[in-house]
Amino acid sequence: MLLRDLRPALRDVPREALDRALLAMQEEGRLLLYHMDNAFERTREDDEAAIDISGAKRHLLYMEAE
Repeated sequence: MLLRDLRPALRDVPREALDRALLAMQEEGRLLLYHMDNAFERTREDDEAAIDISGAKRHLLYMEAE
């Protein structure tokens, strides 16, 4: 899922709280935050919604169904 699509769906959750939750879930192995491989497909909205991890923007959220 693109973070640019997730953030509006969870607009009542403060960005900092959502970022902390997503990072914690990644540390727990429950999801993976990933960058967009094709820079030509990336939009301004993608970059604005991205989570910065050590200077690298993560635009995508991968999660397996249980």
